[in-house]
Amino acid sequence: MGIWVDTQFGKDSIPATIGNLTNLVLLHLHSNNLVGTIPPEFGKLELLEVLDLNTNQLHGQVPDSIAELSNLQTLSVFDNNFSGSIPKDLGKKSLNLSYVGFSNNSFSGELPEGLCSGLALERISVNRNNFSGALPLCLRNCSKLSRVRLDDNQFSGNVSDAFGVHLNLVFITLSGNKFTGELSSQWGKCENIAYIAMSSNKISGAVPAELGNLKNLQVLQLNSNELTGEIPQSLGKLTKLQYLDLSTNKMNGSIPKELCDCKSLLSLSLRQKSFSDEIPSELGNLGQFQIMLDLSSNSISGTIPTTLCLLTSLQILDLSSNALSGALPHCLGGFSNNLSWSSAEVTQNMHEEQYSYFLTIEILQKLRSYSSPRDVLANVCEFVPTFCNHAWLSLCPVPCLNDG
Repeated sequence: MGIWVDTQFGKDSIPATIGNLTNLVLLHLHSNNLVGTIPPEFGKLELLEVLDLNTNQLHGQVPDSIAELSNLQTLSVFDNNFSGSIPKDLGKKSLNLSYVGFSNNSFSGELPEGLCSGLALERISVNRNNFSGALPLCLRNCSKLSRVRLDDNQFSGNVSDAFGVHLNLVFITLSGNKFTGELSSQWGKCENIAYIAMSSNKISGAVPAELGNLKNLQVLQLNSNELTGEIPQSLGKLTKLQYLDLSTNKMNGSIPKELCDCKSLLSLSLRQKSFSDEIPSELGNLGQFQIMLDLSSNSISGTIPTTLCLLTSLQILDLSSNALSGALPHCLGGFSNNLSWSSAEVTQNMHEEQYSYFLTIEILQKLRSYSSPRDVLANVCEFVPTFCNHAWLSLCPVPCLNDG
């Protein structure tokens, strides 16, 4: 017999007597402003399959008795004030455990070694806690995994050793941890994946060319790691890709024109220190760009392609801190109001001095009648006289000061 308990408590604690309802199968107490702790008596609910306590004000630790629930399939305690470690035996008896939700608490320590002993785990969300250490070895063999959120913790270990080939995986974010190692070519076999975020770790090596096989991939965030090598040309095969961020790594080479075949791309960030060559004129063919094109802080040379004028829906254009030269395209001052700010650094040798300036879109609109860096520098003081006493002109209003 199944009993569904879904009530509305008002900043009250969970009655320990619920532990006497030994025929209970489903217990939903989410979003009830509950306070206090989880009664250890819950360990007596031998038939319990679903324990949902999310979005309350519960605190303390998850009692060890929860690990005794052999029929447990769903354990959801996210958005509370829990702390301490997860019961070390959780999962060893709950062989049908398919979902664990620990997000947005203050849990610490390692995830239980037997969390996925039954290999039934499909969804795991433990983001925004203080978990540390290596991931459970059994995670690698969980072929049913579809959604993984481990971001904003202190997890460590080799990122590719922790995972295998997960054909059902759709979403994974490991950002904001201490994962190391290289990205295995095996990631290219997770054919249904749509979202990969592994930013802000210590992942090294090259970006595997096999990622170009992920035909359903929409988001690829690998920024703020220690990746090396060039951008694989194969990424141009990702026709559903909308967001690509490879910024703040140690990659080099040129920007492959094959990226311009990503016809769904909305945002591209390649802020590095070592990309070189010229801006591919083919980027102008990506008229669907709506959010950001960031090629700043590289060694890109040549001129700004006039084809960028075709990106009329772009909100952020950042070409600063490169070795660009020549004239500013007229159109930069005539973009639509969708462009929140534009930062275009242009360098030109004039009397053995190198001038660099950042131009916001508002100023560009006023200066669009000037076609060369020399003309801009000669007339810019009309609009921002306070900056004209320094050879390096930094013309950026408050909204973009934090964008570097």
